[in-house]
Amino acid sequence: MNKNIEYCPYLSIGKGVAALLIVVLHTAPLENISKNLDFIFTNIFSRFAVPFFFIVSGILYKKKISKAYTSKYIKKIISIYLFWIIVYIPHKILYILKHKDNIINILKTILFDFIWNGFYQHMWFIPALVLSLLLIYYLDYILKINTKLILVLTVILYIWGILIGMYSKYMYNIIAKIFLPIFISPRNGLMFGFPLVFWGYLINERKNIYDLKHIIFYSFVSIALSLLEILFVYKYNLSSEYSYGFFTFLFPLLAASFCNINSDNEKIIVVARYIDKYTMGLYFIHPLILILILKLLPRKENIFYFGIIRFLITLFSSLVILFLLQKIFRNTKIRQYI
Repeated sequence: MNKNIEYCPYLSIGKGVAALLIVVLHTAPLENISKNLDFIFTNIFSRFAVPFFFIVSGILYKKKISKAYTSKYIKKIISIYLFWIIVYIPHKILYILKHKDNIINILKTILFDFIWNGFYQHMWFIPALVLSLLLIYYLDYILKINTKLILVLTVILYIWGILIGMYSKYMYNIIAKIFLPIFISPRNGLMFGFPLVFWGYLINERKNIYDLKHIIFYSFVSIALSLLEILFVYKYNLSSEYSYGFFTFLFPLLAASFCNINSDNEKIIVVARYIDKYTMGLYFIHPLILILILKLLPRKENIFYFGIIRFLITLFSSLVILFLLQKIFRNTKIRQYI
């Protein structure tokens, strides 16, 4: 990869599509049309979004890795995380009050969510990303452990995640007695984030080996094999509800190194930069919009509960609110968080 490339428009477009797929994941647009189609679209295609974000994070981190950059980058991630925690605090408090518990357990849950599980459901990506970056920084950049050894470690961790997640029926005793009390879910920074970020980190060491045709081909192979695996797991009831997202055949998606597809087309660059403006904000704000709409509208008695309408309203409302917030706070520090 050419490390002199300052901006990769197709990478921005890819991140925008991934953010859109996360909205799909949380709104299930096809559930009223076809349960099978909704399962395939929501639990397979949309599940590639978060792995893509992790891989892209690794690609970009490799380009700039240093002590100063790592410190600055992680501080920026944490500051964004803290900002959105403040936004979601009122809902979190209401949730805690609804599920009454003693103060010690409440504080333990909040602390655990903050550093591991994500303060709110979709925020697990942030602590997972921070942990992944720190592991790569110390193992590869500081300790300079052999890359192949780190690669083997990440493969072992990811396979363990697959066994716990995708094939949990055969791992029930381990999951129930050992794993869940500690980790809650296999989707975490150790078994999910670290391997994917590191694999993206390695992609950056391969110079210009993929063109658009290769990326489309390998991504198609990855999705097709993952589709077959998910259908197999679903048919024989091998997994649990929190497990979808670990794909044995995810590795071809590593070819989605969109930084290798450069473009001087001004129209593409303009579109990419416009998408960049809303990708992060859309990821963070759409669950809150979904929550607010569900609170405001009577349950099961309105058109919002039709999947495609729910998706469109959530997406449109999120983008409009982001647009207005960016206009309002354009000359303030808050702008960098939305």
